Amino acid sequence: MGEIFIKGLYFLLLGVIVIIIPMAPISTEPTVIEIPDTLICLIFSWLVIDQKSAPLLSILFLCLLADILWMRPIGLWPMFILLTSELVRHYRLRIVNQSTLFKCFCFLLFFSIINVGVKLLSLVVALKPLDFMMWLKYFLFTILLFPIVNFCLEYTIFRRKQTLK
Repeated sequence: MGEIFIKGLYFLLLGVIVIIIPMAPISTEPTVIEIPDTLICLIFSWLVIDQKSAPLLSILFLCLLADILWMRPIGLWPMFILLTSELVRHYRLRIVNQSTLFKCFCFLLFFSIINVGVKLLSLVVALKPLDFMMWLKYFLFTILLFPIVNFCLEYTIFRRKQTLK
């Protein structure tokens, strides 16, 4: 099996794990913090590092699975995630060798595009709006989680091969 196929399976496996873990019953008490969207962090990091092992159908499958299991409007988030994932693929060569801070800024930009699109479309179809403080916590925690996910991917699955001198 090829390396791209194996990494594609890793992508699907990590995606399913990231979708299922927030649903795990940890305690009977309500959570104090909003759970960040690790799936979007995983998708963006993976696309920047290696876009060939994260095909469009895998991203669509993971996003639709998240919509179903997290009880979000089906198709709303995947539409904007697929749109921004194609933007990431287009600008990948400009992002890939930059610093982590620049990658975080790019993630902030693309994550903002996703959230603005979802908010605008939610207004058009008259979905119940999310509480602003809850959305703000979700947004900030997701932004803060991105460097951790990116670092973990770069130094585990995509570790750079060091040459001996």
